[in-house]
Amino acid sequence: VLIIAGFVWGQRTNLKLIRRAMVILEDVFEPEEVEYRWLGGVLGVEGTYKLKNPRIVLKFSLLMLPRHSWLYFPIAYLRTKGDRLYLLVPRDSKITPQLPTTGELQAKKTREGVVVILRINWKTLESDLKLLRQWI
Repeated sequence: VLIIAGFVWGQRTNLKLIRRAMVILEDVFEPEEVEYRWLGGVLGVEGTYKLKNPRIVLKFSLLMLPRHSWLYFPIAYLRTKGDRLYLLVPRDSKITPQLPTTGELQAKKTREGVVVILRINWKTLESDLKLLRQWI
């Protein structure tokens, strides 16, 4: 009974957090076109935003902790330390090469562009994303 109750609670919590993140992402980046793809039900979302200014395609992945699986949740938390947002900013954008690397924000250069990894703090998500928007 506890595992079933935990599953229902965790599923609802993840869906609420995913919806909240999508609303904040759309408000901050103001995309012209949006495309989402679910990852495993409530584990996360992949998406593509076509931005107007600058004219780029921003890809992202939002990966959530498995709150619906109480048995695996502690292991996943120890491995990942929380929910994460991966943003792929293409090479042709005017992003500065030196993004600050803090405990919650890391940047890695790849062939396709710059991958920004944000460990989500739900209280400061909107301000963190606005800061990222300024770099693009």
